[in-house]
Amino acid sequence: MAWLARYSHEGAFVSRVDPATGDIGSYRNPLKDTDGIAVRGTRMLLTLRFHNRPGVALSRAELVDDAWVISAQEKPRLPGSGRHVLRPRPRRPPLGRPSGNRVGEATNPA
Repeated sequence: MAWLARYSHEGAFVSRVDPATGDIGSYRNPLKDTDGIAVRGTRMLLTLRFHNRPGVALSRAELVDDAWVISAQEKPRLPGSGRHVLRPRPRRPPLGRPSGNRVGEATNPA
């Protein structure tokens, strides 16, 4: 069994494909926005990251009568979720100025 989350002009869907038979089942995604899904049997985990902020929203859903129903939602505390790690950007020379030697300066004085 393979699962696929997809978006269309009609909304967000979660589709199931059975590789052995080729059968396809499609269900509406129970949440408006999701970044990730994991499905096992009739249970699904959905995640939503908060961009530019630490943390994630975790939702649990169950397949009931051909519809995914949210059964629990939480915002778990993650290790390091209170800190941001910023990498320094590489310094670039200002525009209009050469980054190497000055004009007329020898590159290998000998």
